[in-house]
Amino acid sequence: MKGLKKTLASALSFVIFTLCLSVHLTTADGSEVYTASTEDSRYSYCVNSDGSLKVKASDNASFTGELKIPSSLDGKNVTAVSDRGFIGQKLVTKLVLPETVSAIGESAFSNCSVLEKVEVKGTITDIGLYPFFATPFEKNLEEKNDFVIFNGDILYDYTGSSTNISIPDGIRVVSGTLFTYFETKRDFEINYVTFPDSVEYICSKAFYDCNNMIRITLGTGIKNIGENAFTAADMTIMGYYDTYAQTYASDHGFTFEPIIPYGTVSETVYADFSDGFRQYYFTDEKEFSREGVFVYRRNYNGEKIGITDWEYSSALTDLYS
Repeated sequence: MKGLKKTLASALSFVIFTLCLSVHLTTADGSEVYTASTEDSRYSYCVNSDGSLKVKASDNASFTGELKIPSSLDGKNVTAVSDRGFIGQKLVTKLVLPETVSAIGESAFSNCSVLEKVEVKGTITDIGLYPFFATPFEKNLEEKNDFVIFNGDILYDYTGSSTNISIPDGIRVVSGTLFTYFETKRDFEINYVTFPDSVEYICSKAFYDCNNMIRITLGTGIKNIGENAFTAADMTIMGYYDTYAQTYASDHGFTFEPIIPYGTVSETVYADFSDGFRQYYFTDEKEFSREGVFVYRRNYNGEKIGITDWEYSSALTDLYS
């Protein structure tokens, strides 16, 4: 199923165009028009509405070895790589994205057949579907886990088959169009999705046309949800008051259901575990170390209220397992 899904995604990537937020130079059909850089003619760009640049390889440009995307061209910051921007650069072995780049387009570096290493110096906040499709780098990303993670905190792919999906803690960005294409070859429907506090960005069309989604739960970390990320008509958004989740639900006509009633504090006790937490102890140990454990309740707005007078029980390790 996964191979079929990616084949379809790759084929569609040649015909689907994302509109550039350009202040000038757009054609009648809305597709992007690029200008070759006077500073380095190997790159072409369009100008975003904020004055920054979205770049791609110029026609007939060829790159060999290490490809370093420039941080600026012609006096303007480069903040994005275009959809299919460097597709088929078959001699590129390593990619370096500068601190200025925060967005990577769909299939941006796909079919770069010897691309093995990718270095991200900045913070990615927007990423399209399979930017590294059919590269050795992508192949190395794919593990047996259902969740394929790029750069430590970006959900790059999902290979599972659950109708009730819990995004792993630590994921910061969910790739655009990911679950849309995932469902094109499905034999089931996604019904529920839970996003932990760590998720900040859900990119455009991430769950587009997943119309059997009944409920999602959003944590406190959400900063932006892209255009048409969710299109299910009767979906309920569970979240905390006075957070982006409540605003998003109101702005998009979704039902908002609070996790904790307004003005109250949860009676549930939670625990966060850092890398210093020892999950297992020997029976002859007389003392349990509190290092690496943060125990708390949650306020109606998601704020964590620390608890210091807690005692160890097996329930803590049950939470962590």
